[in-house]
Amino acid sequence: MAALRAKEMARLLREKPGWSVEAVGRQVGWEGRSHARHQFVRELGLSPDEYRRRAHGLDLATPGPETDENTPDPS
Repeated sequence: MAALRAKEMARLLREKPGWSVEAVGRQVGWEGRSHARHQFVRELGLSPDEYRRRAHGLDLATPGPETDENTPDPS
């Protein structure tokens, strides 16, 4: 089940660049940014922020989006 959630989270990270990692994690059924990040790294071997930067062709040294858990969901 975690592998399916991580795959769906990866899709959402590509398709919803304005959504926070926490919002994407909650969308796939994981509670909180920390838990979503941990599961994503366990399943895919890189962090959600790193995955998003690679998916959008950004250099890994490029700062990622705001990762504050209190950032409102832009949906």
